Amino acid sequence: MDKALRIFYLLIVAIFLNEVITYFFVKAYKNASPVSHVYSIFELALITIYFLYTIFPKPKTYLILLSIICSIVFELIDMSFQKIEQYNNYMIVVESLLICPQALYVLYMISNRDDITKLSDYPHFYIWRSILIWWSVTFFYWEFLISIMKSYQYPVIHVFYIAFNDIIYILILYTLLRLKRKTNVINLT
Repeated sequence: MDKALRIFYLLIVAIFLNEVITYFFVKAYKNASPVSHVYSIFELALITIYFLYTIFPKPKTYLILLSIICSIVFELIDMSFQKIEQYNNYMIVVESLLICPQALYVLYMISNRDDITKLSDYPHFYIWRSILIWWSVTFFYWEFLISIMKSYQYPVIHVFYIAFNDIIYILILYTLLRLKRKTNVINLT
């Protein structure tokens, strides 16, 4: 497994842990917003680091540190606008605005590589596609959430958003299961 996939697996573990911790916070404190604020730092940093490793087999250390520092700074700015008790929809919109262009740039860089002859056989292609679609929909959902809530259609749209997230998780799971069957598909060196 290449380094990018190891980072991506770490992201999957972080997503799972976030969901579990959020569940317990909602049960215990009726508010999981502090968890969301902390998790956003890790999420943005891990996705950026994943993208760095898909472009460069060995990215410069300063790029990795820069992604972590930027994630922390963006979250601190978010917390200055929104209280920690409020859900961090500003940070989610910022994440979307940062992740979508990164995904497109990585796709552009990889599609120009000579050692990848068929993108559809390259597992990272499916992961990028899933991340790009996921964050595009997330951007529109959270950016227009107030309008959606005022339209009194929020429960229906929220159910569609949750179903969409589940579909993305299934696509990512399918990609990861497909990796087990295809050996030596990823060779970045």
